[in-house]
Amino acid sequence: MLKSGRELEADLIVTATGLNLLHNFPCNAMEITVDGVQYDAPQAMVHRGVQVSDVPNLSFTVGYANASWTLRADIISSYVCRLLGHMDSKGYTRCVPERGDAKPEDASFLGLQSGYLRRAAGRMPGQTRTGEWAMEQSLTKDLLRLKLKRNSALFESCALKFT
Repeated sequence: MLKSGRELEADLIVTATGLNLLHNFPCNAMEITVDGVQYDAPQAMVHRGVQVSDVPNLSFTVGYANASWTLRADIISSYVCRLLGHMDSKGYTRCVPERGDAKPEDASFLGLQSGYLRRAAGRMPGQTRTGEWAMEQSLTKDLLRLKLKRNSALFESCALKFT
């Protein structure tokens, strides 16, 4: 029904895309092995929405579901450049988020309840609802926690381990 009240007949209505995410996010078809253990997304957790636990020197970018995708990509790119600069200035060659006691919570990936995300939930890394193990969908929170903090507060007081 159009705003004018006129009915518009359709020959075909597509109600779903059938989109399915690949397995082992964010690596998908890449096989990653760390110290003889193969990376398995459901056993990992997302760190700051940029890295996954126990995998050194790997970062990824996923944009916002509720705003411009590139806004978050820009923030993450800046964060990774600062991380690499921090590693270089300290002589580190390895950075790995260690999850310690962090436990996944029932937090929806990207903050959405879409069918394709619900179907993939068991194949995704875990996360918490807030904090450094969350993949929040907030430009303001990401600016505060990834872009505006000093390097010492950003890298030295969290789950990141450097060698």
